[in-house]
Amino acid sequence: MFSLSLEVPERPRGLALIVQNQTYIVLQWSPPERANGIIIDYQVTVWKLPATGEVEKWRTNDSRTEFRMSQLNPQYTYRISVLAVNRIGMGPPVLATFDLTAG
Repeated sequence: MFSLSLEVPERPRGLALIVQNQTYIVLQWSPPERANGIIIDYQVTVWKLPATGEVEKWRTNDSRTEFRMSQLNPQYTYRISVLAVNRIGMGPPVLATFDLTAG
């Protein structure tokens, strides 16, 4: 007999940012060590720093572990959160801050 996990996924691992050019990046991560079921999608949230009140949210709509982002301003620092979603709900986020002004 097997048991079904009724828990949200753990946080994704290894969040990385690959800068393609000044306004286009690729965000990559690894799946959670324990997905506790099938990952339905990932939610990506971006805050512009210093805090401007601007928050953007996207969903991958599948289990891909990559997200392409454009129209970023290279004069800002961004705080990015990625969390995994299974049928039970949203797991905890992995957070990272990326300073695009550093070049």
